[in-house]
Amino acid sequence: MIALSAIAVCLGLVAPGPGPGPGPAPTDEPPRAFVELVTAGDTFYWREPIRVTVRIGLDTAFFEEHALPLFLQDFDLPVQLEVPWLGGLPALIDLGPDSPGPEAADPDPAAGALPVLALNDARAAVRPAGERDVGGRRHALYELDFRLVSDRSGTLTLPAPALRFAWTRGFRDDLLTDRVPIDHHETRVVAAPRTLTILPLPEDGRPDGFVDAVGAFDPPGLEVAPRELTEGQALTVTWTFRGDGARSAFTLPDLERLDDFHVLTREVSPPTVGPDPVRRVTYELAPRHASVSALPPLAFAWFDTTPPAGYRVHRSDAIPLHVAPRTSAPAAVAEAPATTSVGPS
Repeated sequence: MIALSAIAVCLGLVAPGPGPGPGPAPTDEPPRAFVELVTAGDTFYWREPIRVTVRIGLDTAFFEEHALPLFLQDFDLPVQLEVPWLGGLPALIDLGPDSPGPEAADPDPAAGALPVLALNDARAAVRPAGERDVGGRRHALYELDFRLVSDRSGTLTLPAPALRFAWTRGFRDDLLTDRVPIDHHETRVVAAPRTLTILPLPEDGRPDGFVDAVGAFDPPGLEVAPRELTEGQALTVTWTFRGDGARSAFTLPDLERLDDFHVLTREVSPPTVGPDPVRRVTYELAPRHASVSALPPLAFAWFDTTPPAGYRVHRSDAIPLHVAPRTSAPAAVAEAPATTSVGPS
């Protein structure tokens, strides 16, 4: 997942919008916006990726007639969404927003333009999600999805997000500008916090080799090439993990235990963004001798949170190999530990 700080456009140097200093909202004015915190349930497992949706609703007519900009930067939605868990909190690992999310430097034109608002101190695109009637007034809905992981079991309370916006009771004409607000107010509405129950993983049935892979996974794919090689030549082994569990970091299969191979390198890619995340890890292996005839079966163990939840183990088939002996004296293969390369996050 791309880190928010890596692509955010900082708002720290942006001055507040024009107009008189902010004042408290008059008590006779009801809030013209709301913010909600939504999860698919209230019970999850330790290290299970949790989809959290922050939904906002804006009174369409009110914002068209009375909204004021909070910042000098231009936003499609003149509001600031405050999400307190961005950057991480104790017991909570922030996997970052799903797509849409922080505004990309080069957006995909085929995806269409998405409305942009201020997310903490960054710009973020949000997904239109229809409308809702609130007290006889039409509210436009927008959503932004996040993925969180709890690294401890017990009770977890998600801090409440808040929505901030500025408005005026009306405008007057001015000789220099078309419309000048007659006053300036700021309103901040806060969602109700959400309390979740995080279950520990069961001890019964825990397979050998299981460490911390939790979530929904497809059976991982395994690619090996080349399968015909010369003694001393390296081959590439690529694991491909798909499913919601691939969003979070988990302990990858340890190929150092293979007696007949040197592990030369390991490269881990960050998970792709979207509804079907993919994470790949590529190993470079060298057979220790020409008598190696196969890559043995490799196992991946995880706790599948898809009902009925339980441990799963996927074992690959043995991959036949043909290792031709060298025709000249081989150079010694160094017994140095494997190097690991992790792609940009």
